[in-house]
Formats: sequence, C-alpha cells, structure tokens
Amino acid sequence: MKIVFLDVDGVLNYRGCGSYYGSVYFVAKEKIQLLAEIIYATDAKIVLTSTWRYGAMDLALGTESFEADLYVALTGALEEYGLEIYDYTGEDKEIRGLEIESWIAGAEKKPETFVILDDLDAGQFGQYGNSLVQTDFWTGLEEYHAELAIQMLNEKSEEPRADIVWE
Repeated sequence: MKIVFLDVDGVLNYRGCGSYYGSVYFVAKEKIQLLAEIIYATDAKIVLTSTWRYGAMDLALGTESFEADLYVALTGALEEYGLEIYDYTGEDKEIRGLEIESWIAGAEKKPETFVILDDLDAGQFGQYGNSLVQTDFWTGLEEYHAELAIQMLNEKSEEPRADIVWE
C-alpha cells in the first residue's frame, strides 16, 4: 500500500487562492486536480495529517462543529475528482512526524512507501524528512511537486533515515 500523508493548508489551498469556506481558505480545484494526478498514477491512499482532521474526529463523536462542516466540504470537493480520505492521523503530538510515526505503528497494513505533502519544514518530520514533498503556503501544490511525489511513490521504498533527529 502506498500512502500520501496530506496537509491541506499550503497544499490544497494557498494564500490568496480566492476559495473560502466561511472565513478560512478552502481548497482550490486546480490543486485537487494535481492531487488526483498523484493518486491515479500511484494508486496511493490519502491519510489526512492536516488539522482539518479534527472535523473527522468531531463527526466520529457525533459533535456538530465548524470543523466537522469543513471536513464534510473537503470530502465533497475531493469526491468530485474521485478521491477519498482513507484515514487520518490521531491525536495532536505537536510534531507532525510523530503523528505519522504513530499512525504507521498502528496501521493494520504498513505502507510499502509514502510521501508527505506539507508546507511545514522538514524538521517537523524527523526520520521521515526524506519523504517530504514540501510545498509553499504562497503557491500550494504545483505540477513539479506532483511529479516528484509520483516518482517517490513509484520507486522502491527506502528505510527512514536514522541520521535525522527530532528538533
């Protein structure tokens, strides 16, 4: 199984994108199209690492919230392109790499390879920094990011690098 660990802000939207849900930036269709290219070319599953996952958590608990509404809107936008969220990382550990590590440790089926699409710095991902395709909050996901992610997902997976330490 191949996994795309997906952030939303700075990946599927960007500063000034003009797409809003309430007062927050919403996803841009051209960014979802690029994500769809990655998923279709690699047959990867999407695991949401973004704080937008809190909406899924609220839904699971039956809690009504803006975050739950936002998550429903996100899943609807992804469905327009035939995409679905396979899973999401759990509790907030303040360092996204630890959240990914926890998800992998608890996964029934371990990923053979994965990429992380995020605008955070590599230091947030520790041993998984070499799996980061870093976007920029000013532009979001771009074609060259999609091409790199496809290449990384379709290559034979490497073990996480032990020389990178948590900051």
